[in-house]
Amino acid sequence: MLVFFLVGSMMAAQAATKVFYGGFAFAGSASEVAKNYPIAVSLNEPSADGAHFFDTQAREFFRQNASRFTDVALSFDIARSEDTPLVMALALSDEKILREELGSFHKLVIQLGLELLVLDFRAMEVVSSRPICIELIDASKEAFSDADIRTRMHTMVDGDRSQLFTVLRDKLAGVSVRGKNQCTLQIKTVTIGEKALPFLPESYRTATAAYAQTVAQQFGSLLTSQAGLAMLPYSKDGLNSKMSLRFSDASMLQFKIPPPTFAVDVGVTGWPSLLPGVP
Repeated sequence: MLVFFLVGSMMAAQAATKVFYGGFAFAGSASEVAKNYPIAVSLNEPSADGAHFFDTQAREFFRQNASRFTDVALSFDIARSEDTPLVMALALSDEKILREELGSFHKLVIQLGLELLVLDFRAMEVVSSRPICIELIDASKEAFSDADIRTRMHTMVDGDRSQLFTVLRDKLAGVSVRGKNQCTLQIKTVTIGEKALPFLPESYRTATAAYAQTVAQQFGSLLTSQAGLAMLPYSKDGLNSKMSLRFSDASMLQFKIPPPTFAVDVGVTGWPSLLPGVP
């Protein structure tokens, strides 16, 4: 039995797949990044020493928590041509800023959706994704300026115990590199029904495609946390299943999202009427 356990431990140790750390990125084409993530982009502007906020925070977090991975051996070395082509990246894929006036108070909601990605740089393909959703809600007697929002977003990300990294820390143990025969799951479509529109923030009632990204992100995050499933990123354009990433060094790369084994269609229908005879 002792030999069995030793062999089992050696096999478990050898099973960890080497993955190189690739950095932080914004999802989407270069021309859309500033429009889709205005606050995050301004927060990520290089400092006097050339450092980028999101890059610095993410790299420090992964260095401190690399031992939490169970199936992945995360390396911070520079990959050589003979090394594994697998790279891990943290990508921001959704930024929503909602401001409302409630009587004499101003309400602020910041929603950030991110993807913890494993990428195959040889095949230029997404291997897997772990969706992450965080949210901050605040209220004030004064209207929130962009500088106020930037400060609050900074607190959501700053430090190993921040909201982002507290959520992310719990997901590290479940990150694995799927084999060729491993099943994958993808949220393929998100449909927002007419009855759901009155419950959406006003700015998204005529832009349901933007809200669909948030729904896919939140539902995907729930699936991975509850079932530990291997996910593929949600693609707004099902006919063009690719994911563009712009890294902080200005490099722009595009990765193919492979066909999933199973696809999920999500429908947001709204609350049924409580009045008899009213649909």
